[in-house]
Amino acid sequence: MKRIDLWLDEWLKIKEGPDDYSCALFAIICWEIWKSRCQFVFEGKEVDAIGCVGRAMRMVCDFWDADNDKKRRRVSETGVERNNVDAAFCKERGKAAVGLVARDDKGGFVGGLGKKINADLVFIAESMTVMEALNSYDRIGNCEVIVETDCQVLFDKLQKKEVKGCEWGCEDILQKCISMLQARQNWHLSLVARNGNKAADLMAADAMRSMVPKGWLCEPPPSLESVLYLDVTNSHEDVGERSGIG
Repeated sequence: MKRIDLWLDEWLKIKEGPDDYSCALFAIICWEIWKSRCQFVFEGKEVDAIGCVGRAMRMVCDFWDADNDKKRRRVSETGVERNNVDAAFCKERGKAAVGLVARDDKGGFVGGLGKKINADLVFIAESMTVMEALNSYDRIGNCEVIVETDCQVLFDKLQKKEVKGCEWGCEDILQKCISMLQARQNWHLSLVARNGNKAADLMAADAMRSMVPKGWLCEPPPSLESVLYLDVTNSHEDVGERSGIG
């Protein structure tokens, strides 16, 4: 929590200059602050700081969604792209989301996606992350793609082409993923350490909270920038046995 003058001073001193998303978010947060202030002064309505930021985030998402048709996906200049995928799932609220972060083989950000999905089970949500990556085939072209998941069970089943014994409702999704991987000769699946998949995890979590612009992202959201480097350094840690999602 900071005073608004300190927040403004820090934001205006960004050396690299804010990107378009940050500018839009900054402007709408300022507008929401002014609106909340007027409602407090003239209507006696209590200020909800968290609600103020939440409304601003939703407005930015709507703006980015309307502008999404103008965006074009960047392609990895190295000819190799790594798509980290992860899911967020809340059984109590009945909500799920997928996160995808695409990078070149040097770790440079190529693009990303965060979106809410319909999934009744954790494993369905995890399976749909791979499906989301595979559905981006037309936007990538002939680039070699490595889809990286931190779900051991999902990785094993896709590698063994095994769909029997899955949780209810998962077999069709897994079969589609297997068929699509076989049809894409330059696409591969890899198991990555959970500590090396934090960017995709955060993308999915932010999508659950409606804090990610809709559609394909050409630039990483501000919340993602701090974890991108950590993923590169932690992606080759020992994976180990685990279940569920993180």
